[in-house]
Amino acid sequence: MPPSIVLISIDSLRYDCVSYQVQRPHLDAVGIADLPHTPHLDRFMEGSYAFTQAVATAPYTTTSHASILTGRIPTDHGVRSFMSSGLSPDVLLLPEMLAPLGYASMLMSDTTWLFRTVGLDRGFDDVTEDLEAARRWWQDHEHRPRLLLIHLLDLHDPYGFRKPSRALRSAELLDENVRWLDELEASMGALCEGASPRPARFERPRQVMRHARMLHSQVVSRASGLADGLRWYLKALERIDRGPLRWIVDWFGTDGVFDSSIVATFGDHGEGRDPMSNFRLGHSCAMFDDVIRVPLTVRMPGQRIEELSDPVPRPVHAPVCLVEEQCSLVDLVPTLLELAGGAELAEQQGLRRGPVGFLNGRSLLPAMSGRRMPVRPAYGEFWQRWKGRRNGRIIETLRQRTLRWPDRKLSLIGRDLRYGRELSELDTKAYILKLCSDLGGHPADDERRWNILIRWAARGGPITRRCLFWLFQQRAKSAPIPKAAIYDLVGDPLEAHPRREDCVRPRSAEYRRALELFERVDRHARPPSPLRGTRKEMFAVEDRLRDLGYVE
Repeated sequence: MPPSIVLISIDSLRYDCVSYQVQRPHLDAVGIADLPHTPHLDRFMEGSYAFTQAVATAPYTTTSHASILTGRIPTDHGVRSFMSSGLSPDVLLLPEMLAPLGYASMLMSDTTWLFRTVGLDRGFDDVTEDLEAARRWWQDHEHRPRLLLIHLLDLHDPYGFRKPSRALRSAELLDENVRWLDELEASMGALCEGASPRPARFERPRQVMRHARMLHSQVVSRASGLADGLRWYLKALERIDRGPLRWIVDWFGTDGVFDSSIVATFGDHGEGRDPMSNFRLGHSCAMFDDVIRVPLTVRMPGQRIEELSDPVPRPVHAPVCLVEEQCSLVDLVPTLLELAGGAELAEQQGLRRGPVGFLNGRSLLPAMSGRRMPVRPAYGEFWQRWKGRRNGRIIETLRQRTLRWPDRKLSLIGRDLRYGRELSELDTKAYILKLCSDLGGHPADDERRWNILIRWAARGGPITRRCLFWLFQQRAKSAPIPKAAIYDLVGDPLEAHPRREDCVRPRSAEYRRALELFERVDRHARPPSPLRGTRKEMFAVEDRLRDLGYVE
């Protein structure tokens, strides 16, 4: 019988908060030297192959989990934005790939609606928000190979306060959150002084969470906001370790899960600097390494550290075998399929074929056995949410995409527009037609589109180039961030300064090759960029100007 597979997804888990990670430049930069005490998280990783250079495909949950469960990059599986696009119907998820091998499957998440909304619950036999129900399901299917995905959202903002769900709507949850608030205020000490006073009594768990969010925003609004926010985050990780992670470890030990199953533990994305909020703590903001670099460990059934090739014991808690090869979370599916004896299924699903197949997943077993694998970049993209100025609709635009190598990262914000003439040389009609083409994906010579633009402009008053430039300048919150840059991750791991020769107008051979790759990816993307909602919202021209680079 094939081995059972357990996936432990800890939402917002940073790469440098696990004991096996040796280099922690992002924590060192804010003066945090001591890691949290997490013995139960270490238990999941003990005796594992630990990847020190694992990269997520997006800084938010839905897209990242779509890549984890399909082995494909966002342009291939279709879940590109946070909530505005769903899984393509012809792309299979991991439970659908394993079903021919006889696997039963369950999805356990604190927030199952995140998965249901974009179609990531497809193929799972059961879906629940209750850990106890997941344990009963595991015991009831002991005569079959099982796939269990456990997604824990406790570490997500507001950091340690459990969110109400169908399984957690009770007075016990309210008491649990209040006890954590008391503990947090006592441990943070002076950081909480001068903050808004807490209500005399909390009636519901969400009231505690709202108060915690307000308290956290006041803490990180101070001069040392990023460091204080990370200290709060690390204390929340300790609480989660002695809470749900301890419960799961006790369950796995009692039922012998560690001895009979493949256990993969990872974060779907990290938590780091938000450039849109003066570099406070957050995610879904940019593709910095503290946001897209994540922990990833794979543990074989009954694996012991002495059985691993070239083990590197860590001085703290969890002995692991370090794997320094860069990998992407899309590599997890091919690896699990090969371990489960279904490597041919990966070939059938085209994970290594197609126009951008080389960016999709590949098995990590060669790296786990000590062999070197060809170096290739890890692809990632970030869609930003905007609220329309006129009718308040939410639209999403492709804000940033990256290619990451172990030693460097290429970051491109917006799109690279290349015209035969400079924009300043175009007459008014040609200029607006070009705007129309790039904003809506319509042909530039479409006379009907020109008439629609004229009517749209008339509703908002006369629109001139000077007006558009002024709108852009007023709303360019991210102006200090280069539109295109190559960062040296070895000499500058914090990505503080791009390489000097690439700051102004990068046109190096590497940059041109990356642009050609992005164009190749876009030609076969599903859904194509921009999203359908963006095409309809022509009133968002001032927002899209920032992305499209019409104004430097």
